Amino acid sequence: MSKAYGLAHGLKDFEEALRILEGSFVRITIFRLPIVTFINPSLKDYLSSYLLDTNILIRLVPTADSIDWLSHLWKFVRSSTLSLTDQTEVAKACIISLGMIETRPTWRRKTDEPESLEYNDASNSTRLQLLMDWWQITNDNRFADSIMKIARNSPDLFSAALDGVVLIEFISKIRAGVDGKRFVYEVELLEVLENKLLETIRWSSSETLSQLIDAVDSASGLPDSIWNTLHQAVLEEFTENNSRMVNDDSESDLLERIDELKKFALRFGVSDLELNRAVLEIEDRIMEIEEQSCPDSTPSFSSSNSREADKFDNLALRDLFMPLLER
Repeated sequence: MSKAYGLAHGLKDFEEALRILEGSFVRITIFRLPIVTFINPSLKDYLSSYLLDTNILIRLVPTADSIDWLSHLWKFVRSSTLSLTDQTEVAKACIISLGMIETRPTWRRKTDEPESLEYNDASNSTRLQLLMDWWQITNDNRFADSIMKIARNSPDLFSAALDGVVLIEFISKIRAGVDGKRFVYEVELLEVLENKLLETIRWSSSETLSQLIDAVDSASGLPDSIWNTLHQAVLEEFTENNSRMVNDDSESDLLERIDELKKFALRFGVSDLELNRAVLEIEDRIMEIEEQSCPDSTPSFSSSNSREADKFDNLALRDLFMPLLER
């Protein structure tokens, strides 16, 4: 944007601008990487008013280096006082970002631990919501085509933790009509997303299952397959209880699992016998962890109280040297 307005925009210029603002407007903290935040939240609100310019917002779109950043920009636009026409213009400018949205992975390998993954960018469900917003406001089917690409062949698998609840809400919204408007590929999209959701349910943890159940309770118009799959997943939490918590070393997590199983049992009519068996298994696991965490007692050796302390007086000294004097 500085380039467009003929302003200095090199790395040194950016650092110098931050140094000028530090202490009065922004705070710079170091946590792995430098993080810049506003000193006062109200200052952020005040400065945000300067962004209520459609031309500036459109110029910001190509600078987005992540989907999360673009999502935050769009949330600002949607919650602003900009007219629907101006919001539409900003959404149209986002066409340039479709390649990044369709291909950028959600996860990446850690540089210091190549066998582990870390968060990289927006979840699949966040991308779908973003694109659906843009399609709804612009009627541009390039956004609709991008939605179908991600739904069919997302850069990463849909995640139960990141996508499950949002997918439930998303499917409910599409079936009801997107703000009263039918999606152009509605039938095909619903079929694909339903299969993705059923797959994530089958791989959900007990904690995520609890969240999904709450989301289904709050949604409407969902197909029976979703509830049936949730029911089956809950029953498997009881039948496979031992194998699912055998490697869990957190007592707090295990106690939470007991609470979740009790909630499931009440909701899905699991017998008291089955519930008590599962709870007993978890309690046994907790006891096992406690025993492993207690260090073995170290044997101590103390002197006997009945043994008198050695005495070395003048008499003992004489007895020691007397044999030498007698020679």
